[in-house]
Amino acid sequence: MVTQVRSGTPARGLQHGDSSTGTPAREYSPRFSKWRVLQLVLATVFFITAFLKWRAFVASVPSTILEVAPQLEWGLIQFEIFLAIWLISGLATSLVWWVLLTAFASFAGSGIYQVWIGQSSCGCFGELSINPIWVVTFDLGVLLLLSYISPQEMLGTGSETTFIATGQSKLKRYGVLFVTMIGIVAGIFIMASAPTLTNIISTYSSPSLTGQYLVTKPVVSSIGVSKPGQWVEFTLQVNNRSNEAIKLIGAINDCQCVAGPDLPSEIPPGAGKNIRFRVKIGDTLGRRDGRIWIRTNHPQQPFLLCRWRGHVEN
Repeated sequence: MVTQVRSGTPARGLQHGDSSTGTPAREYSPRFSKWRVLQLVLATVFFITAFLKWRAFVASVPSTILEVAPQLEWGLIQFEIFLAIWLISGLATSLVWWVLLTAFASFAGSGIYQVWIGQSSCGCFGELSINPIWVVTFDLGVLLLLSYISPQEMLGTGSETTFIATGQSKLKRYGVLFVTMIGIVAGIFIMASAPTLTNIISTYSSPSLTGQYLVTKPVVSSIGVSKPGQWVEFTLQVNNRSNEAIKLIGAINDCQCVAGPDLPSEIPPGAGKNIRFRVKIGDTLGRRDGRIWIRTNHPQQPFLLCRWRGHVEN
């Protein structure tokens, strides 16, 4: 039986050939296209990262991925699961391509900022400590792959040549570059402004909504200039916004170099207390940003995140 094909429209499952040179059309299977493989790989990655974040979330393990409120981290887990299901479904391929481009550009921007401030782990794999530089490399690799997959291939028609290099309109090419740059800048901005966002959310929202029953002042403590390997002491105020006393049990640091001489300590409801910390500065010269998690007995906020910033010079 012969399948009739309307003039000027390629049959589904076939690629365009070059009639001027006699190049035969190449068979094409949407099921095994490069785009489909990328969809399944990224869906698997999103499922894994969402699962690892969920394990850390339910186990009340401190995370550095957003550092604003537990509800926002839970929202990120749901977003990753939604995106993974969307990729597997194969629906709205052009739209999901733009969503992936924006998402991985912002992921790359966040990772770049984490590398710049010397953060030891990206926090995107829950309890697993992964250096941000490896995550940035992966994100940039995905962006490169996305730029070399044409929208025609997603739809099962047209050539499999690159989107950036083909004869697409300049508007579309510039659109890809624009979205990528905006995403990277947005990721850097979100990570850099996380302390400010925390302060705004904690000040102007209900503790029951954000889960921030304990807040610190200042949001970021400055420890000044120090020598490599030096111990530095600083003080911050912890305020209790709840209606019951909260006990500060102990503290852990992202480099395991912290001592809290004032812990354990109990803060009455509606009151604040000054807490001293001693941190050991690393040997890397330049700006250093650190994080301390204070373990509490509050069921809705088992950890309180504290930040410090300093500069290491010889």
